[in-house]
Amino acid sequence: MKTLNRRVGRVLRAERGQHLGSLLILLLSSVAFTMMSQFALNFERLVRDFEADFVQEDAAFRARGPIPDLAALEAEAGAVIEATPAVDCALPDGQTLHLTAPTRRVNRHAVVAGADLSGPDELLLNPTFAAANRIAVGDTLTVCGKPLDVVGLVALPQFIYPVQSPNDMMPSPGWGVGVAQADALAALGPTVGTTWAVKFDPSDVPVRPRAVQLKRLLERRGVEVTAWTNIEDNRRVNIVDAEVRILKIVSVGVPTGMLLLACVMVASVLRRMIARETPILGALVALGVRRREIIAHYLRIPLLLAGVGSVAGAGLGLLGVKPYLAFFATVFTVPLTGVALDGGRMAVNLLLPVVFLAASAALVLHQTLRRPPAELMKGQREGAAINPLERSLRLERLGFRARFMVRQQLRSPSRFALLVLGVAIATVLVQWGFSLKTSMDYLITGTTEVYPFEYEYNFAAPRTAPLPGDATPFNAALFLPPGEETRDFYVTGIPPDTERVVLRDADGRRLRVDRVIATRALARMLDIEPGDAVEMVGKLDGRRYTLTVDAVADTFAGTFIFLPLDRFNALMGMPEGSYVGAFSDAPIPLPEGVDHTVTSLQAKAEGARALLGMVYAMGTVVALTAFGVGLIVIYVVTALLVEESRPTISLMKVLGYRPEEIDRLVLRSSTIPVVLGYVIGLPLTVAAMGVLIATLEQRVGLVVPQLRIGPGYAVGGFVVVMLAYGASLRLSRRRVAAIPMHEALKAE
Repeated sequence: MKTLNRRVGRVLRAERGQHLGSLLILLLSSVAFTMMSQFALNFERLVRDFEADFVQEDAAFRARGPIPDLAALEAEAGAVIEATPAVDCALPDGQTLHLTAPTRRVNRHAVVAGADLSGPDELLLNPTFAAANRIAVGDTLTVCGKPLDVVGLVALPQFIYPVQSPNDMMPSPGWGVGVAQADALAALGPTVGTTWAVKFDPSDVPVRPRAVQLKRLLERRGVEVTAWTNIEDNRRVNIVDAEVRILKIVSVGVPTGMLLLACVMVASVLRRMIARETPILGALVALGVRRREIIAHYLRIPLLLAGVGSVAGAGLGLLGVKPYLAFFATVFTVPLTGVALDGGRMAVNLLLPVVFLAASAALVLHQTLRRPPAELMKGQREGAAINPLERSLRLERLGFRARFMVRQQLRSPSRFALLVLGVAIATVLVQWGFSLKTSMDYLITGTTEVYPFEYEYNFAAPRTAPLPGDATPFNAALFLPPGEETRDFYVTGIPPDTERVVLRDADGRRLRVDRVIATRALARMLDIEPGDAVEMVGKLDGRRYTLTVDAVADTFAGTFIFLPLDRFNALMGMPEGSYVGAFSDAPIPLPEGVDHTVTSLQAKAEGARALLGMVYAMGTVVALTAFGVGLIVIYVVTALLVEESRPTISLMKVLGYRPEEIDRLVLRSSTIPVVLGYVIGLPLTVAAMGVLIATLEQRVGLVVPQLRIGPGYAVGGFVVVMLAYGASLRLSRRRVAAIPMHEALKAE
């Protein structure tokens, strides 16, 4: 048995191309499984720990004047309510810094770098804003005319995703968050406002009805609430929850699928290796070697490949978890408190390849060894017989070269299927990366076309005062389908003839907002068409409303229902001419003391471009990964082809075929399954993305356009796959050149 086991090293060296390729496939899939699964779990843990340890608010509101008898209100509402002074300050370079004071009970700040505040002339900055504007700890900033020293970087639980408005989708490099002592804020000017943060006591009752109850308690005390935002409606937080849910979906399905497919491909390679070893198996049985010893010997190779691949992949994957978390921390601001491993998923990563490959190899060996030794020693050559598919094609009508190349593939169906499957997987990865860019391009282009204005103003309280002639007022409220908590949407009232919101139907015709118009994103989310009635519940007041949709605008720029402003105000019971915001191409002159925020669309575009840069980088990484996977799969299958065609190649050399002709007849015969795999991979990509998009809509409430693979990306993906194919052919030519002429005599 010891002599037999020494053969393992010789087999691995003799067929090192196939086994090295199999090892790399297992390693890559193991890296992806470990990194994605452990990253998703750690990111969720960091977010949840931050929200709990630093007491993230359940709601926030603004009110006119102080709140009388706050302690009694807290006891009656079952909540902690804390005032947070804040001020927006302009910086010398034109940026806006939103400063808040430290709190003790709700929304406590966490220092992620540097030191905490110790004096009134010190400042903590959000790391996203600091990085975007190249501000380092130790720098001095002039804030509202006063110099403040940046002593550290800070994370705030109500600003995990630091966007300017709770309704924004993308951060702006020209707007940031900071923390300074209350005395420093008071000295910065009269524009200081106060936000009340609410944290409800633990209860089985959801936040929304408790928030409605608190609003009523405030009204009974004569407190006028000018703005209210529940935490689930705040983009600064709920987009993080959506990201956590998305990562849960993607981190389980995608890497598990990759790992299983890698195991299937490697198992196919091992099955073919065992099939070529049947003469040796027959000889061993004839010599009296027990079957279980033979099985134990041949299991050493899959166990070695699976063990090394999964262990090395797990180690490399773990090395990537912390940098990946740090990368995400540039977008979502949470303290990085370390990496915790999930033992269950690590066990799956380590054991799945071992169990799958060992079981597959053992099954094939058991079935093979049931045959008589004499039959085994005759050998086994797949494809010696003409199969029905080959017979139906009537290849005799083709020339010799074409007939030979087609038969090379058709007489080995399992190898053909393995190559098609591998190329299809590589195609899915390539187009997945391209689809990231396509979707972001479509969303951003669509947004700028629908909303052609420069400034968006949001007021803390409804207004009726006239606006300048070039400004367009709007009113809006957030709604949910009855009985749901995540799939929210806006109903927005705007003037019918406004040029600030451009809606078009599927034929490109302009839609006048003199009726109820739903965006395509909302229509798909709610499965509605023109003429359907939409029942909805107000997220703030809990009242039920019904609107009948008259038209659908062909845009995915948000989940909205648009209707005339007067009709919206009548629906909501608001005074005629009321509005909570305005769109404008120029800054709007407002009276002193009007509490508002203003967002520049140009700043949003800069934030979008920064985000696109990250998306493009991610797409490039995915495309490179696809190139590597395609190269490995094609090389492994080509190595199988060369190994199984050794007698044929040797005979060609004896007959005087030139190396280029052998290359064209044998190696390039794989062009057919490679092209077929790419063609199959395109609809497979669309189907996979469709499943992901549907899952995101149902579980996250995120509506994105259906994936469309344009001609440019289809050609680009084909180029990537063919480059991998060409590289694998170059690697395989050396194996062909090394086959001696006397191999044909040995085969006979």
